[in-house]
Amino acid sequence: MKDHHYGLWNGWVIPVHSFTIILDSHTKSQLTITNNTNMKKIIFSSILVLVTTCCYCQNDNRVSKGLTIEPFIGFSTSTFIEDEAPESSYLTTFAYGLNGNYFFSDTWSLKLGVIKDRMGGSLYGLTITTPDGTISLTSETLEQDFISIPLQANWHFGKRKRWNLAFGGAYSISTGEKLNIGGQINSHFKSFATDIAHKIPMPVGYLKLSVATLVRLSDSNNSIYNTQRRGIFSIGYQYQIE
Repeated sequence: MKDHHYGLWNGWVIPVHSFTIILDSHTKSQLTITNNTNMKKIIFSSILVLVTTCCYCQNDNRVSKGLTIEPFIGFSTSTFIEDEAPESSYLTTFAYGLNGNYFFSDTWSLKLGVIKDRMGGSLYGLTITTPDGTISLTSETLEQDFISIPLQANWHFGKRKRWNLAFGGAYSISTGEKLNIGGQINSHFKSFATDIAHKIPMPVGYLKLSVATLVRLSDSNNSIYNTQRRGIFSIGYQYQIE
């Protein structure tokens, strides 16, 4: 439908045309759906930006003094087969535990933890020499339960102190049935332990991603377990206790 109107410009009468568009119900429906979809995208994007901003702005204050706790869960891979051991000689299991940090400043803290996992290795196709003779293993996976207690100095670094490197020692306590290979029993042991982690701020507390390693210290018994080593990748939640 076309209507005629007239306007005045520099003394001239100019016809101005206006149009009225009549839409059918299907077209109106399509426009409504498109508008609703666009509105949802705008709302979702706004919420995402708000949450991201809150996560990175919240908890930007560094922990400079006090105690934090961090429950975590992850998986561990370990073996006591020597350096040239094939990939198949590694044992992979779940691990979980609890870490605590006492902060002396925003750079240094003392870390104490409790970790529950299984350590051992797969002896597929390996030959082991023991005081009782040579043992040839065709297929066998050996694992043993341990509770490890690391005690470490923890260095916090980075612009916002969200990275940390912990180093120190750990004591692993054997629980349950012990491994016995050729008369050699796997028992408690000491180790050198490290941990590097990054924390991501949440509205409350921090999400923490960590990689921890443990290397057994050799004892005087020259045990076949002396080359035990283990790595853990974990995700945890760190919270400061006021």
